[in-house]
Amino acid sequence: MTRIFNLFVAAIILAASVTTAKAQDGAANTPKTAARSKVTTLYKQLSASYLKTTEDQNAKAIPILTKYDVEVDAVKVKNAGNAAKTQQEVNAVGAKAMESLKKILNGEQSFKLLAAISTQENIVSGKNLDANQKAFVTKAKNEYKLSEEQLTAVALVIVQGKLRGDVIAQLAKTNSQQAGQEYIKLFQDLDGQLKSSLSGEQYKNVRADIEKMIKGQKV
Repeated sequence: MTRIFNLFVAAIILAASVTTAKAQDGAANTPKTAARSKVTTLYKQLSASYLKTTEDQNAKAIPILTKYDVEVDAVKVKNAGNAAKTQQEVNAVGAKAMESLKKILNGEQSFKLLAAISTQENIVSGKNLDANQKAFVTKAKNEYKLSEEQLTAVALVIVQGKLRGDVIAQLAKTNSQQAGQEYIKLFQDLDGQLKSSLSGEQYKNVRADIEKMIKGQKV
């Protein structure tokens, strides 16, 4: 169990440090334009349908993750330009979060959250992606003109689409009717999140590509 949560903390530190590095890379970027930590948002979006957490777990975990996001954002602003100091302090914040979360989430839930955070980080950073995912990220940046904040928001949606879509695909093997209903609900959930972050034209393009990826088609 200790190893599970050490991996978990490493993942949330990695996700935070990626946006920290982006904020420090180039004179045009300032602490005010750095993408904010989104771990709490990711947890909320996946808690019911993917992590299968209880209301009691959510009530205990969300304040911990909210505090984590706030503290990580403050660290990035305070230590802008000093990557080593930022990493040191983010590590400390993550360690505190781990000590609290290991009393709330079970091993399976923490592994799932780890996978979600890692997937989100990969999309935002453009690393460890398959050819289709790379093609989407390239289009999102170059054709759809998504900002870093918008790409982070879309990454949250893609994580949900991928993880929940994989579960639905397995369900379709035994119950196609229920799987169809789950797909409808999934896209309804994703639509609302996309519309709140993108312009009308961006939404139309991104939504079409995400649907293709969820269904295993090329973008």
